[in-house]
Amino acid sequence: MPLNEVILNVYFHDIIICEDHPICATGVEVFLTRALGYAPTIHKVHSGRQLINALSERAVDLVILDLILPDASGLDLLEHLQKMPKHIPVIIISSCEDTSVLNKVQEKGVQALLSKLHSEEIFRRALESASLNAQTFIDPQIAQLLAKPRGEGLTPREWEVLVLIAQGHTNESISRALGCSVETVKTHRAKLGQKTATRNRAELTAWYLQRK
Repeated sequence: MPLNEVILNVYFHDIIICEDHPICATGVEVFLTRALGYAPTIHKVHSGRQLINALSERAVDLVILDLILPDASGLDLLEHLQKMPKHIPVIIISSCEDTSVLNKVQEKGVQALLSKLHSEEIFRRALESASLNAQTFIDPQIAQLLAKPRGEGLTPREWEVLVLIAQGHTNESISRALGCSVETVKTHRAKLGQKTATRNRAELTAWYLQRK
């Protein structure tokens, strides 16, 4: 199903993409337009200073921010955004694997925290979270980094399925997010139940939350 048929109530008019690599910024722009299903006004900036200047010149609905910039800390920029008179949803897309930094990002209350290797379905979920100002949506790959030792011998893919189940995703949305069939998701779900000694989604979610 095309993404623009899935997203029904997500609308952003003005968006800033702050990414220091122009090619990556253009890629995010293309990905964003495809995910939304329409072409918003997008301003691309490549440094922290440019971001601050852009925020002072225009009202924006969403900021997509890389944590690693040549002239500023992503955490410092998040603090600047928090001080803005109007709340601006923020989606972080970064290759950062420093768990101390990623935990601090969560504490700043961003709407989504994504790996640069995210799928279209994960990106769509991030946009939905930003539109609702919901609890931080965390890419399963990053959640895996932030989690305590997995225990029970879970594989990386089982861990990704577990995180998405705990976030309330259906088998169908998990299959789209991970690029596999619904039957494969069900197989991973069955193995998760065996390895964690849980009988249903509620118990599995509780098991996961105890280990966050």
